[in-house]
Amino acid sequence: MLRRTIAGLVALIVSASALMAADKETKGKIVKIDADKKIVTVMTDDGKKDFTIGADTKFLDEKGKAVKDGIKNNNLVAGNEITIVTAATGKTIKELHLIPMKPPTTTKDTKKDPKETVDPKKDTKKDVKEAKSETTKEIKGIKAKVTRVDADRNAFSVTTDDGRKLEFKIGDKTEFVGPRGGVSKEGIKDDRFVAGAEIIIVTSPNGKAVEEIHLPYRKRADDKDEKDVKKKDK
Repeated sequence: MLRRTIAGLVALIVSASALMAADKETKGKIVKIDADKKIVTVMTDDGKKDFTIGADTKFLDEKGKAVKDGIKNNNLVAGNEITIVTAATGKTIKELHLIPMKPPTTTKDTKKDPKETVDPKKDTKKDVKEAKSETTKEIKGIKAKVTRVDADRNAFSVTTDDGRKLEFKIGDKTEFVGPRGGVSKEGIKDDRFVAGAEIIIVTSPNGKAVEEIHLPYRKRADDKDEKDVKKKDK
């Protein structure tokens, strides 16, 4: 009888240890990567979370094969989907599974001849607008137009696409993100964050804190300044 009791206790302890040691899998989209601090910020179903890359972190592809370049891999960019495996109670990454970016699909009607020349009369501005529109659709947030910016109060007012007039406060952790995924160092003083600017506001799951403000492209004065504008619009 005693032996059976001891055997049962041992089985319970082993089961409990196995549960505690179980790994946790998290899926989401990359928000940003801090290579210096070795931190990966991911937007998950439960909101934005930070994970730490450790010395033993394995970088794998979707088939489980090792990936070269580690944190510098060209698929490890903002907006791309990844799967992270951590210990059940920790945030240090054991395995980071990269999902390669899919190339744009083409059909026989839209596929271009590699020898095709560019038509100078083609409306390239329209193509740029459509590209910007596609980028905007990928970001989940509140689409709005800025009506007022109060830098002294760290506040701003907007009118949403459905006509609502709202005011938000900017916190210490609020990030101003450019159309190409770069984070603005100017914050609320960025010259793109002005009345009339069309932005996307990403709030915390409870809707009380502003986590990100996605800024528009800078308006180009003329073709001569195109390179300077691209450098600024990060």
